[in-house]
Amino acid sequence: MLEEAGMLTQSGNYNEVTGIKDIAKELRSRLRHFTSRLDELKDKIENTAKCYHLLDKVSGALKSLLEGSTGFKFR
Repeated sequence: MLEEAGMLTQSGNYNEVTGIKDIAKELRSRLRHFTSRLDELKDKIENTAKCYHLLDKVSGALKSLLEGSTGFKFR
């Protein structure tokens, strides 16, 4: 797409300006879509990190509880 826009501007044929506008609209649309998907993935990664953090806390608490009641030491 960027190559197309470059060729249109270099050709000097300004009747093709509408082609450049169409390309610009398409690029904006693709950028919005990409940004949206990027935000969704960021949210998934943040939620996954929170989940692992909670699992780590629960695991540590369970380990402490079991060590305290049974005297068994985990490594």
